[in-house]
Amino acid sequence: MATITELLFSHNEKVAAHRRVKKTNQNGDDMNRKNQDLQKILLRKPG
Repeated sequence: MATITELLFSHNEKVAAHRRVKKTNQNGDDMNRKNQDLQKILLRKPG
């Protein structure tokens, strides 16, 4: 089973690939912003 970190990196790659295909995609930008917020929350928690 993939870890949360692996899932986040996988998601980031999908978002980046999607944004390369369609650069002006507001929904992609919103998802990327939410993902960055989630990463900050996860990094604050002790491992």
